[in-house]
Amino acid sequence: MKPRLIKEPLAIVDMIGSAAAELKKSNLVAAMEVYRVFNILADYENSQAYTSGMMWVSVPSKQGTVNSRYIVTAKLVADYFNNCMFQDFIVCLKADGTFENINPELVMYSPPILMENFQMAGYTWVPRRGVYHIDEIPKNEVTATSESASIFPYRTLELDAMHSAALKFWVDYDTARPPLQKSVSSYIADRLNLTSANRKTDALAAAIRPIDAPHER
Repeated sequence: MKPRLIKEPLAIVDMIGSAAAELKKSNLVAAMEVYRVFNILADYENSQAYTSGMMWVSVPSKQGTVNSRYIVTAKLVADYFNNCMFQDFIVCLKADGTFENINPELVMYSPPILMENFQMAGYTWVPRRGVYHIDEIPKNEVTATSESASIFPYRTLELDAMHSAALKFWVDYDTARPPLQKSVSSYIADRLNLTSANRKTDALAAAIRPIDAPHER
């Protein structure tokens, strides 16, 4: 079988530098914040193996090609970030149940899919702040990807529900698999303690849909 090729992958080892620059903190602080991300994912996913589209060990010199000999889990990645100041490898699981130390430059990930799973766990990455539970995001914190995003000077249940839905469904969403409007509407209805979605929640869901989001098929 031909190895699967993943488009636009990033190396897990580069996460620390990116996080440090975004947080304007040291690499050590950034590493601990990234560790929190994978520790949360490990608890949420019960340390199951990642699908090859989310995180994988690559074939040397071919970052987007999955090396099927190795398996990556959130727990193993969390352990790496917890110790990355003292070790230069990530422990990965092999198909036969044994472990092997892998160069972190060969462990790749897909940012959109990773963020999607993180938000499914109930958390998000707040720019300049780091990891927050979706329900505990600092008031007046801008988390939208658009630089022109604005913040309302007050809060209502509807605004909070829309904000939470935007974080869950639309921040770093996969353009190949955009969220269904009925899913967004149902989520908003749940946040408003309604028994089901209705025309109002449909309108609220439509209001937060990005302008450049692909049409549903």
